[in-house]
Amino acid sequence: MQKKYSFFLLCLIMVIAACKKEKALDTGIVQYGQLYKYENTPLGLRLQTIYEKTGSYILYQNIGVKDYTWNFDRSLGNNWRANGVSNAETNMPIILDYMNEYWFSLYSEQFLRNYLPLRIILSDSLLNGTQRLQYQKGEGMQAIGIRLVNTATTPVTTHVATWTEAQKKTISKNLHQNFYLETIANKLSTELPESFFAGSSYDYSVDNASPAKKNPKELGFWNFGVNGTNAISPTKAVDVMDYLKNIAATRPENMQSLFSYTVGTTTFVSELMKEKYRILQEYIQAKYSMNFHILNRVYL
Repeated sequence: MQKKYSFFLLCLIMVIAACKKEKALDTGIVQYGQLYKYENTPLGLRLQTIYEKTGSYILYQNIGVKDYTWNFDRSLGNNWRANGVSNAETNMPIILDYMNEYWFSLYSEQFLRNYLPLRIILSDSLLNGTQRLQYQKGEGMQAIGIRLVNTATTPVTTHVATWTEAQKKTISKNLHQNFYLETIANKLSTELPESFFAGSSYDYSVDNASPAKKNPKELGFWNFGVNGTNAISPTKAVDVMDYLKNIAATRPENMQSLFSYTVGTTTFVSELMKEKYRILQEYIQAKYSMNFHILNRVYL
């Protein structure tokens, strides 16, 4: 097999299947039913099974302008170019094995159907205009060149079949952290019960040098944002993402220790953070029969 490509996710583009809750679908634009048909081959049948379980398509050949449309009515297709996966019959099964072990299998099918995108585009390379492997984000669309989201040690010049388990976990962690968890947080922040947000002040702002500045954990946050010289509360989506990242990176038995903070010489425990953690965990378990600590498998 050729070694000059990093076949998995030199380009990974996610196009979100749903608009915001308050925005009705434009039925003049949306094509209902299955948008893509797979061939009756072992690979095609496997991709069809993934679609039936998740509602998402994995595209790897003949990628066109329409494939870059997101939120049903906007497209970057004129700017993006993806050549697809070469030697697909050999390489795609290897890629799909990797995706299943380090991505799909970590989430329940119900969760994937709600949070996985409509399209996942796989390609040996990605070109945006004249800029190769750019990191692109937009409402309902994210494009990632793996060289930009991973460290210099990423084996981007070798075949995925040769990656060690440690390398696979490192790449998977970065893809979750910089990519899929953000997609989840943006949507989950509109879905969680209001009780998750009720105790935190999302309009907090104070000069960074002020002695009155609170510890972010006192307000139920992991960190403050920055606006000029002010420390500000995070948005709800960023707040949710901070919880997801910390849960993914911490074993359940160690979470409680992360809720402690020190003011002067006194150590406190943020009861608000404990409560937000409890609400998030119970909601995800009740609705999707899963726990974000399962991501410990790739984070730790």
